[in-house]
Amino acid sequence: PSMIDYIYRKNDDVNSPPTIQIPIAGAALGNPWTDPFHQYAAADIAYGYGFIDNAQKAHLDDLEVTCRKSIIAWMKDSSSKPRHCLELVSKAVKASGGAKSYNINVWGTEYPPGKATMESYLRGEIGGDSSAIVKSLHLQGSENFFGRYSECSDPPYNALFHQDALGVVDELVRVLDHPTKPRILFYFGMADFVCNHVSGEKMLNALPWSRAPSWALAERYAWQLSEARSSSTKAAPAGYAKEFENLVLLKIPEAGHMLPLELPEVTLEMMRTLLGPGCFRGSVQQLDRVYPTQMYLPGQCVDCPNCDDIFRNTIVCSPTSPTNISPPSQEEASILPEAPKSSDERTTSAVLSKGAVIGAAFTFFLIMSIYTLVSSDPRKDGAIKLEAKEVVNAEKIKIEMSVLPDTAEMT
Repeated sequence: PSMIDYIYRKNDDVNSPPTIQIPIAGAALGNPWTDPFHQYAAADIAYGYGFIDNAQKAHLDDLEVTCRKSIIAWMKDSSSKPRHCLELVSKAVKASGGAKSYNINVWGTEYPPGKATMESYLRGEIGGDSSAIVKSLHLQGSENFFGRYSECSDPPYNALFHQDALGVVDELVRVLDHPTKPRILFYFGMADFVCNHVSGEKMLNALPWSRAPSWALAERYAWQLSEARSSSTKAAPAGYAKEFENLVLLKIPEAGHMLPLELPEVTLEMMRTLLGPGCFRGSVQQLDRVYPTQMYLPGQCVDCPNCDDIFRNTIVCSPTSPTNISPPSQEEASILPEAPKSSDERTTSAVLSKGAVIGAAFTFFLIMSIYTLVSSDPRKDGAIKLEAKEVVNAEKIKIEMSVLPDTAEMT
């Protein structure tokens, strides 16, 4: 997204028009590292594969809370370091007993397939002099900094490690909202443990994008290759897709992180579909949908960088867009809940004190107003739930509000 966003900003610069315009029709992002705030998570996929049990998952969930809070602190003060984030993946992979972190179906053999051959070719060890290869890839002088080519070398990673927790969510949203509407495809090999499809989908659900709630509730399809569609023999789907406006999510069950090397035929048709007039809509899945509130950790208010200010946001709660938060109006501020009693509470307690008659009337009005707003929300149920917990007396009524992701419509 960063490269596309940069090109668009240059294309659209009216103060300094570029000498050339670079048109962009779309992009394919393979198992991308887009928003570490959501994507460091590994507990769900580790549990889904049976590598860990519920008790171990609870431990990883606790580490994820610490990781997310430390990312928020790091964004405010870069001298602080995100804590426990890398452990979320490394501990889960270790628990598997030896699976490859980028394809957990591979044990004890090289990954990706053909890795040694690819490295030898790009080093010039196969096919003669390497200088022509290095020149064609514009890599002259790279060995002085990074040494000889290897598929996943440490020097580039070490050089960029200080930005490991930095996401590109804002850039992605600007690209999705661009007037040219480029088609953006996120594809995930489902066996990738590090940049896994579970946390990747949660990241897309939580985008500060105006269409995110509708995208989350879009229909889902089993996608088949054209050869399988034309055959009389029933074949397994090549993947599972969800498509709404210009955002597409495709999951490939038989692949890991390096889809093009593992399944070149599937990759080729995927790219032809993306670039051509077709779509990834195969047979629709006959299953009802509700807004996926389960993407938030039970009992934890960690998906909001500032939970007590959640009603102030006009976008989906995200730590990557703090500058886009507008201060509340006086009317909005009058209904803001108090800060949570602790940072680990998900519920926000609001104590409304009024006179006997005025207090009861105001509480009734508040509940009915929020009910009206929630009932028109595209996610249907789940945006905000109100429950009268206790009535101390006629002057003091305590209400608990369970605050879930986007409250844009409420504002």
